[in-house]
Amino acid sequence: MTKTLTVVQMLPELESGGVERGTLEIGKYLVNHGHRSIVISGGGRMVAQLKEEGSEHINWEVGKKSLSTLRYIRKVRKFLRETKPDILHLRSRLPAWIGYLAWKKLPQNDRPKLVTTVHGPYTVGKYSSVMMRGEKIIAVSEFTKSQIQALFPFALNKIEVVHEGVEPPEHIPTIIKDKLSDWEDMILCLGTIEPRKNLESAIAAFDLFLDQHSDRAQKTRLVLAGKFGWRTEKVE
Repeated sequence: MTKTLTVVQMLPELESGGVERGTLEIGKYLVNHGHRSIVISGGGRMVAQLKEEGSEHINWEVGKKSLSTLRYIRKVRKFLRETKPDILHLRSRLPAWIGYLAWKKLPQNDRPKLVTTVHGPYTVGKYSSVMMRGEKIIAVSEFTKSQIQALFPFALNKIEVVHEGVEPPEHIPTIIKDKLSDWEDMILCLGTIEPRKNLESAIAAFDLFLDQHSDRAQKTRLVLAGKFGWRTEKVE
């Protein structure tokens, strides 16, 4: 018989974004397969969906950039000691520090397995290094893995690449179909529009595609879809 797992995920909030969407999807998968899913965050508009899909939510502001956030180290440690989860999954740097320090203070035999997910390139430094302290590190792409290897070579043997995806809806909204009706093919880059998403490479690759397939130029489009983010003007 398969063991029932308890998995705790920690992130700043559940407002919008890829990290948040991935958190919900993992939670839904766990619940649908008979496991217990708990999410610790500062809340947000996606909490309702999270709960509807069977996960539990603890509203702690573990991503708030304030000295007062340090008080959650003790709270999280107490929670881990009482709940005894099988896996602690840290998905962002500040919550990761709270979770890691709480985890580290537990007796070794009482610690859950520690997993971190790196969603993009980080700068070298103490603050980012917490994401390399997982017993397993998930990188969302080969590019992200290469960045980890370059900046934190000691973490090489702990990295697993797990590509993020999306489950397409059964029915595409009319407003989207109307916009895309004149195109036979579309290449979609979905995410915050900012340089660290490596959009320049996507644009260069699309230009190369058009050079090699001029017959597709009028029927194929590259679509960058997402909100503006850090240094969007560099992409424009």
